[in-house]
Amino acid sequence: QYSLQGLEEFSHVWLLFHFDDNGALHSPRSKVQPPRLRGESKGVFSTRAPHRPNPLGLTLARLDGVEGATLHLSALDLVDGTPILDVKPYIPAYDAPPPDQVRCPAWSLPNAAALLDVRVSEEAQRDLGGIEQAGVPPRLSRDWSEALQGLSEVLAQDPRSTYRKQKCADEEYPIYFDRLKAWCIFDSEEAGGAGVEIIALSVEDPPKSKRARE
Repeated sequence: QYSLQGLEEFSHVWLLFHFDDNGALHSPRSKVQPPRLRGESKGVFSTRAPHRPNPLGLTLARLDGVEGATLHLSALDLVDGTPILDVKPYIPAYDAPPPDQVRCPAWSLPNAAALLDVRVSEEAQRDLGGIEQAGVPPRLSRDWSEALQGLSEVLAQDPRSTYRKQKCADEEYPIYFDRLKAWCIFDSEEAGGAGVEIIALSVEDPPKSKRARE
């Protein structure tokens, strides 16, 4: 905990982490297909893809507090249990270049792809009501309504891989958020592909990778 002394003075931190959930069949790829590019390939180093020569990731997180040897973090995009390799304070004077000197392709920006309309079926709403009545709490969200909101925000950006979009488009899509497991159906391209419906909800922790189970 002595190595964390003074870190509480910062509002945000950089986290260097290991993509440990890539699976035993992970192999580096020189080119990948970012989901929002609908099949177009890019060099792996021009993307945030996890399939890298060295499976390392970097993310910015909000530091809510330091308690002993524990960091309380929020607003980060990590799978629960991800190994953290290093922590560095975020310093705007050095880490944020002047806006007029920054360039990036349109496809990488949040508004580059239209957000999907997320619908919650009556059955899924009943499932959520049953979860709330059972009194089982979420792990990270304040309540199940907040967990559903977070899940909807993820689905609105269409998290499916290019393979799933092309080969499994008509299949039900499972996704985990906090302790929610959702089954979803994405609108077909013939129907405009503009939405996704959550058809069922249950409480289930995501499965661990084969390596983690061993």
